[in-house]
Order: sequence, then structure tokens, then C-alpha cells
Amino acid sequence: MAFKNKYIGKHARTFNAEDFQRVFVKFLVTSKLPFTTCKNAALQELLELTRVAPTSSDVKLPSTSTCTRKIEAKYEKARDQLKVLLQKVPAVSCTLDGWTSPFNQAFLAVTVHWIDQHTWELKELLSKIHRR
Repeated sequence: MAFKNKYIGKHARTFNAEDFQRVFVKFLVTSKLPFTTCKNAALQELLELTRVAPTSSDVKLPSTSTCTRKIEAKYEKARDQLKVLLQKVPAVSCTLDGWTSPFNQAFLAVTVHWIDQHTWELKELLSKIHRR
């Protein structure tokens, strides 16, 4: 499904802060995102990137398949790094957390905890999220 930007047409539309906030709130509500999304540093970084785009038509959201592919690649890289890291740790503890999303999907997260042998700091990493 192609996304048509009703704010870009034959006549360039000037930025309106009220329109921006209205559309952002609509995005939060329709996506069922928490209000704290407003404080998300990655979202701020994304918005900053759009400011330096040569034209507004250069700012296009990636497709769902592209997002899926990139997230899976990032996950696999992090998983491999975690395996290497945990091979050096003599003992770990695991915690489980289960919940249901607003879309009625069940999730189970596994977090791995250990003590750094050199600094005695508690370390933890999310090892896996299983969706049912």
C-alpha cells in the first residue's frame, strides 16, 4: 500500500507546529504507543535526520519486510556477540517475564544476569523474546 502525503503537493506547504502535534498524537494513539514515546531519544534522532534530507520526498519509511530484515540481522549479530561474551562467564542467572500485548499477543522474555569478575558489577542482557 503506497502512502500518499497529503501535505506535499503542487504547492509547497509551510510547516505548522499545530498540525505536526496533531498528526503525532494521532500516530501515538493509532499505534497504541505510550505517551513516553515523546521522550524517546531514537525518535528525536530520526526527526533530526529528516531535517537534513535534501527534499521531503527523500524521507521514506522502510517497508515492513526491510524493517524485519534489518531487525533480524541486528538481533543475530547481538546474539552472536552475547554467545561469545557468556562463554567467558562462569555462572549466570536467568529471569523470565511474560505479558500480553494490547494486540492480544503473548510474549515471554528471558533475561540473563551475571556478575562481572573484574568490576563486581551486576550485568544483564535480554537474551530472547518469544512470541506465541
